[in-house]
Amino acid sequence: MQADSQDAALKPGNDKLASDFQLFAFRFYLPPSLTPHARPPSTARMRRLAAVLVLVFVAACGRSSYQIDAAAPQRPTYSPNEKLRVTLPPAGNQSEEGGRAISGRIVQVLQQTHADVQLLPTNDLTAALADARTQQAAFLVEPTVTKWKAGMAPPFTADQLAVRLDLVNVASGTVVSSVTFETASSLFAASDTPLQTLLDAKFDEAVRALVGSAK
Repeated sequence: MQADSQDAALKPGNDKLASDFQLFAFRFYLPPSLTPHARPPSTARMRRLAAVLVLVFVAACGRSSYQIDAAAPQRPTYSPNEKLRVTLPPAGNQSEEGGRAISGRIVQVLQQTHADVQLLPTNDLTAALADARTQQAAFLVEPTVTKWKAGMAPPFTADQLAVRLDLVNVASGTVVSSVTFETASSLFAASDTPLQTLLDAKFDEAVRALVGSAK
């Protein structure tokens, strides 16, 4: 019986079957990287895919940052007992409600570190300084909206906001510290982004950095 089996395996009709079996065994035992017909993924293609994924991730996430103006004079030593006043932003692209929301947030942040902080309901710097001197305030915070861009209707709702914060010495009327805050909401959202969301924790840090109370 063994002889018959060996003879059958050597017959011409079984040559193709034996060849296929050998090729299968060859591919099975070789690692994928050495398989004759294996095609490793293109490095350039993988890099393009990774770049697209990064862009999508960045677009889906909001981003905020602030920059301290190095050219501004050295701010005096921080004191929690000094009186601070906050004015409304000068007229710009922002709505009146938006301007009040920005100034109100500044007041809330400063009240965490200073005993006497009040909002002066004016966007005129000269009038604000006069009121601040009457109230014997040490410094006046003046926010200025330098960018206010509302996104389109959902799901494309990227909003952009940039605010420059100036700390003005009430006695001299000069700017002693300046910080610029910039933020943008995520590109994709089910609803429009409220302004309160754009004024995030990074905005609070910018306010504290302005007056020297940043930790």
